[in-house]
Amino acid sequence: MASEKESSGTQKTVSPGVGSSERAAVSVDKTLPMVAYILYLAGPVTGGLSALVGVVIAYVNRSVGGEFIASHYTNMITTFWISLVVLLVFLVTAMIGIGFLIYVAWLIWVIVRCVIGLSLLNRNEPMPDPQSWWLGR
Repeated sequence: MASEKESSGTQKTVSPGVGSSERAAVSVDKTLPMVAYILYLAGPVTGGLSALVGVVIAYVNRSVGGEFIASHYTNMITTFWISLVVLLVFLVTAMIGIGFLIYVAWLIWVIVRCVIGLSLLNRNEPMPDPQSWWLGR
């Protein structure tokens, strides 16, 4: 509440936003999901250790924060397990030369999936299909 001086010298209390047509923003703590997405993006640089921390954050906090946040954590958990399978395929196929292509495709997939997740999280939107194998849409 803010105070304004009227012309008579008395103070009048003003409530910001009261009586206006502004929508009240829903207050949701998006810090941990954002940190987890960033940890996923850092995963290829850290040898996967940051992604491991990110999936632990997702598992621990999935039931906290409501359905909106839970959809992002479910997306991260799905991303982690699909990544693990793809990286195992990469290791097996690296010996015959196509592993590099699989790795590059996986890297692009993870980056796009995390950027989409961060974008939706920033706009306070849930992941449309968090268990999707493609891009969560």
